Amino acid sequence: TLSCKNMNGALLLSVIMPAYNCERFVRQAIESVLAQDVEDFELLVADDCSKDGTKAIIDSYNDQRIKRFHNQNNRGYLEASNLLMKQARGKFVVFQDADDAAAPGRFSRLLKAFEDDPQLYAVSSDVARIDENGTLIGRSDFPMLHDDLYHHFKNYRNPIVGSSIMF
Repeated sequence: TLSCKNMNGALLLSVIMPAYNCERFVRQAIESVLAQDVEDFELLVADDCSKDGTKAIIDSYNDQRIKRFHNQNNRGYLEASNLLMKQARGKFVVFQDADDAAAPGRFSRLLKAFEDDPQLYAVSSDVARIDENGTLIGRSDFPMLHDDLYHHFKNYRNPIVGSSIMF
């Protein structure tokens, strides 16, 4: 379990997960969050008016760390994420897409970067691409150093996957 605790006793981490028509993957996404080695978190998950069984799967969990929100109208990924952000209580916020699985130890590794360098505002990670059958089809190799990131952004290339960001 990660030792990085918010000094004022507040919640350490808020996990933001908008979900739309992802019944095939949402259980794996939620389970991957619940299995992380960081215990001091809340999972804010919003069913964005799905037409499949996504809402029922989300509602099937009985874990106090999960905060459920159900949009009456489909608002889209960005607006659903923004609505969840307004509810977030954690010192840190991380995104988790409902059709992705978090690698074991993902949250603790990202939080450790903040422990190691308190000047950081945001961190992200590489990602593995897996097809619908669970087969690895590729891995990212994003730049990790400030100067390399600066060069990418300066040339209008975003080397960061939004769902891998923690801030």
